[in-house]
Amino acid sequence: MRNGQVVVVGSANWDRTVVAGRLPLPGETVLGRSVQAGAGGKGANQAVAAARAGARCRLVATVGDDTEGRELRRRLDEAGVDTDVVRSDPARPTGAALVTVDDGGENTIVVVPGANAATDATAVRAAAPLLRGADVVVAQAEIPAAAIEEAVLAGARLFVLNLAPYTPLARGALERVDVLVVNATEAGQVLGAQPPAGVAEALAAADRLAGLARSAVITLGGLGAVVSAGPQGGGARHVPAPRPARVVDTTGAGDAFVGVLAARLAAGEDLPQAVSAGVRAATLSVATPGAASSYPDFTALPEPGSEPGSEPESSSESSPQPGQHGGPRGAGGLPQGAARHVPAAAAAGGSPRPPHEAGRRTGGAHA
Repeated sequence: MRNGQVVVVGSANWDRTVVAGRLPLPGETVLGRSVQAGAGGKGANQAVAAARAGARCRLVATVGDDTEGRELRRRLDEAGVDTDVVRSDPARPTGAALVTVDDGGENTIVVVPGANAATDATAVRAAAPLLRGADVVVAQAEIPAAAIEEAVLAGARLFVLNLAPYTPLARGALERVDVLVVNATEAGQVLGAQPPAGVAEALAAADRLAGLARSAVITLGGLGAVVSAGPQGGGARHVPAPRPARVVDTTGAGDAFVGVLAARLAAGEDLPQAVSAGVRAATLSVATPGAASSYPDFTALPEPGSEPGSEPESSSESSPQPGQHGGPRGAGGLPQGAARHVPAAAAAGGSPRPPHEAGRRTGGAHA
């Protein structure tokens, strides 16, 4: 498998994570057991995940001209992310994320964008040659909407948009997106409907999303991920994937999924293969606390069914032939394959969370 080039356009934050026995209720104070700080932000997390999956990864982002920004840049460099085009903004502090994690691995997150607001349309336009030269470009919605729209227009070979948190975009922008990645809550917001409740509804929602973008992935927390290349992709099926042996912290699992997905697409894998790899990476990531700073080596993921934990679900449907879909092709002929359900990391104790609860993250929790 070749090492493809991934460019991530997105946020970079300095995370502060508190571990407590349970999450506080509104107006309540609880005592925490520990606090740690490290690299975070959806853009930085996904860049680190892509790099640890073997991709040559560059990050287009902005940090403050402060201690946190310098330390964040240093840690990204150590993780193998090229930060040559990460800018420093003297007028704004480095973005911050305040994370609380409970004993079950569930989390709440508040993000203060700070210097991420400077990753605007002008900054993305200046980086356009990098985007056009990459195998895969990834963006998320912790930067201004105009920057996302500019990235979509840059002419990338393959564009992956993780529309998290949900942000309305200009009409027609989604039509240029090769792979749209959302959780169940965000899927409902894009479609103007209730979040899909269960795999069957998620499969239908993914097909609808694939009518807006060129293909779509809906992540469902403990229930996995659904991927669709639209009705012409051959119908819906689900592919087995493991559950984790333990759940410590889900904060960065969704970003591990997206980063590894991008790395595998850049390496030439098709969309269902890349989704399967992303699910396995997300499963590994929940076993350790934190996000980017705790990601393991994703270059040699366990094969489905070989990990400790419960047996994967099996599919009773036949494998479809790669289908055709309107619009330009991306790298590896994307999108191809049918809509698929990929069971992913379950909640602690093996009980999947309902999809409407799986959307409880802003800075990268697995959804």
